[in-house]
Amino acid sequence: MGVELISHNSQAGNLHYSWKGWCWIREFARENGIDTGEFAEYNDGDELGAAACQALASAIERHESEYNKTFGGGCYGSDPAKEHARVWRESSGFEQW
Repeated sequence: MGVELISHNSQAGNLHYSWKGWCWIREFARENGIDTGEFAEYNDGDELGAAACQALASAIERHESEYNKTFGGGCYGSDPAKEHARVWRESSGFEQW
């Protein structure tokens, strides 16, 4: 269970976060001054706009080590920040499922 982020730009790729990871993303966004009003509290297909995605990509790039510490390992490998920031940046927005 978690949140599937389905990219509006299919070439960018999609992302998946567990609920714990999604809670971390939302808090991380708030701590970095990103309005989280579009970030879903439930996986019901709500849209997450391109501007929020761009802002989150920039925050991930500024805090790569923190992001890698949280999401590194398992299925993402030891250094997911660069790839995840790219997906966030190139997504043109997401559907949140």
